[in-house]
Amino acid sequence: MSKLYEGIHKTEDGWQLLGSAGVYDGVNWMVHKQDQKGDWSKVKVVANGWAYNKANYPMSWNGTRFAKCISFQTMAEHRSDLLEGLTAFMKKITDNVD
Repeated sequence: MSKLYEGIHKTEDGWQLLGSAGVYDGVNWMVHKQDQKGDWSKVKVVANGWAYNKANYPMSWNGTRFAKCISFQTMAEHRSDLLEGLTAFMKKITDNVD
């Protein structure tokens, strides 16, 4: 049986809520971003409510792709549709900034 986890949204200074990456498996996934010095920004993908198995994915984004971290690999393996939608969302956001 799968366990439910609650998404923990980033509210500390420096974090910005970018919006929703979409609804996957009945869960609305929200994207938070914190700019960093250098090429990479911190990104946290959070279930807006409860999700099975994992509700928080801390990742890094360089404007074109995500770093190959454990959260990336887990999302790719178990929620590939979310990863595809998230990547499209981030590219759209990045294109609108440039």
